[in-house]
Amino acid sequence: MEQIRIRNMKESDIPAVLVVERENFSIPWSEKSFRDMLQRPESLFLVAERADPAESREIPDSEVLGYAGAVVAGAEGDVTNIAVLDREKQKGIATVLLKHLIRETIAKGVQDLFLEVREHNVPALRLYEAAGFVPVGRRKGYYDRPKEDAVLMKKALP
Repeated sequence: MEQIRIRNMKESDIPAVLVVERENFSIPWSEKSFRDMLQRPESLFLVAERADPAESREIPDSEVLGYAGAVVAGAEGDVTNIAVLDREKQKGIATVLLKHLIRETIAKGVQDLFLEVREHNVPALRLYEAAGFVPVGRRKGYYDRPKEDAVLMKKALP
């Protein structure tokens, strides 16, 4: 895999994040939603970008390849989104983002990390299961466009 750098999302990343968001979700978050989340101290949003392998640093004006987000409330955390540009899928970027997100939530004191995923989103279910998430419930009719149940998943953190 090429060199990928994970860093905290900045407000200047939002236009690129919106491209990823629109490619991945039938009801994408708005620019305002991302701006608001970045202002909340309990929010954690990361972006993946190509890194300069020779210098292990950010490439100026590098492209956001994907992003991940979570909200922390005490000992619990909730993964809000993980998404990668369509043309960059199947390269391990989502896995790297998820690993970093888990590490950051542990550092914030999270003991139980939760998420919802569409019941028919097999690639995402595999990603989360490989990371140690287990199904703990179902939310009927949670998603729209199309209407679909969500699988509620949980990972106990060390």
